[in-house]
Amino acid sequence: MAVLISGTTPTISIKFKTIPVGVIAVAYLVFKVGSRNIFEKSLSEAVVTEEEISWTLSQEESLEIGKLCRSAKVDVVCDWRTTDGTRGRSVVVPFVIESSGKDVVI
Repeated sequence: MAVLISGTTPTISIKFKTIPVGVIAVAYLVFKVGSRNIFEKSLSEAVVTEEEISWTLSQEESLEIGKLCRSAKVDVVCDWRTTDGTRGRSVVVPFVIESSGKDVVI
């Protein structure tokens, strides 16, 4: 299981092997606890390359996720739609939320 440390600035990347990234028109990185969405980032907040889309969380964002995720576990998934209307999603990746040494923005 992957680890997300609250208060840090992690980058989460989604690699696309079956479709070219250039045809993705809309994408969201979604953080879920159970069936409830607790946080998301849009494609406009991402860095896009030929093979992947990457989102970097700010300290504030990872602290917020840590506070909203009381269960110490969050599932992360990428929902996307292509220019021709095809909709898909990545596999769900579970993250364990760990507290940093200092749970404030530094």
